[in-house]
Amino acid sequence: MVFKVRKTVIEPCPEIISNARGGFPITFTSALMHNTEVWLVAWDDAFGVVNTAENLFFNWADLWHLSFNGETQTLTVTFANPQLPELIFQLSVIDEKFMNTMRVQLDRSIIFQKVLVETEGKIYGLVRKNTNDSFFTQVVLDGVIADEKRIATLHNELCDLVGLPYQAGIPLS
Repeated sequence: MVFKVRKTVIEPCPEIISNARGGFPITFTSALMHNTEVWLVAWDDAFGVVNTAENLFFNWADLWHLSFNGETQTLTVTFANPQLPELIFQLSVIDEKFMNTMRVQLDRSIIFQKVLVETEGKIYGLVRKNTNDSFFTQVVLDGVIADEKRIATLHNELCDLVGLPYQAGIPLS
């Protein structure tokens, strides 16, 4: 019996990345953020922005949307928490492995999604998975939605779906 061995190429990991959280990431790429060179890093449990001045780490469940503009070569990261500003990165090289990994990791954190379309916008109800494999619900509003009862009903449906208790402050009706 003859076996063919496929050669695996392992890209060297810059020390700044391996030291940022300890351990090696899935993949990484360089980018500019506010004219500062940074490393965009995908770990199994988190997305990171690493540079010599400051490191930012986000659980995959903190991210809401990724968009890439091929004309300007910019990657925009939008967060589920509307209080957090979008992060915009200028990529010098389009790294398909990095982009695919980002999409896969973000999608992996979403277990279930339901979208309600209202005249004022959309209500996204999600069940997501934390890094410790526990579930949590997330309701994201796209637009100005005034129907709090509709939002609460969707949240309660999500809780029922995975057996989570209703959270304080969310009406049960």
